[in-house]
Amino acid sequence: MCDKILVLYIFLIIKILIYIIIPITLIFVRKRKIFKYILYVEIILLLIFAINNYIGRNACISNSSLSAIKQVRKTNKMKVISDESNLNYAITPSKKYQMYNKNNLYYYNQNSEGINNQYYECGNKKIYMNSIGSAFTSFSIAISSLYQKSIDPVTIFKYYKSDYNICDNGITIENIYNSTMKRYGNILLSEIGVNEVESSIKNDGIVIAKLQANENSKLTCDNNYIVIYNVGVDGKFQIADPSQFSKSYVCPYSSPAYGNIIDNDNMKKSWTLNEIDNEAIKYYLVKKG
Repeated sequence: MCDKILVLYIFLIIKILIYIIIPITLIFVRKRKIFKYILYVEIILLLIFAINNYIGRNACISNSSLSAIKQVRKTNKMKVISDESNLNYAITPSKKYQMYNKNNLYYYNQNSEGINNQYYECGNKKIYMNSIGSAFTSFSIAISSLYQKSIDPVTIFKYYKSDYNICDNGITIENIYNSTMKRYGNILLSEIGVNEVESSIKNDGIVIAKLQANENSKLTCDNNYIVIYNVGVDGKFQIADPSQFSKSYVCPYSSPAYGNIIDNDNMKKSWTLNEIDNEAIKYYLVKKG
């Protein structure tokens, strides 16, 4: 595939000339002197195209079509994303939320610049952080908030890629913990029951909940990880959703929660434990050792 958009457009224009405009022009000037010169141009261009298509040496000619140009635009965009994924972005967390102990919650969103363009490859398929990053981003939120120091999701993601074959082993919180703790210490991870969530938060812990969508879902359309970081005097909880979008959206047909609306202000709401537990299938306590 030729990746030069300008060249593809030039050859597409030439194709239009030799297959449409020049033949029509020849019909109207067939009794004039200019006829033979236009005919020579047509023959030369046709020969060039025919030879190059036959020997397959000039992809910019053989792929000069609207569909090919559309595909090249998409491919070039992916190349830009791939190149950008190697850049060092200053990934800055939001600190506008407070945990139960009044410390700042270091919030990251996997859809933000510098995080969303990170990916791993399985075969020829690129899988990006904005679709699979909630586990990494949730763990990043948790340990950054416990340390009160930014340890961004991309850093954790790169640790994981260096330690595990994601295509074979998948992604688990346990493996994210193991990989990260090779570089950082003094953090403990344990699976807890729903009846331990409130006491864990009140004892300076942070809880990561693994969600799975169902027909009554309000928090996710698929599988997701969220952070439960605070509980109010009313017994309701505040959550941090690393995949939160800026606009509300409707779960697609492929989702178990098809037709449900996931609000863009879920992080501003307070949730009962029953509401969270309706979608949570596992809870993990993250705390300092």
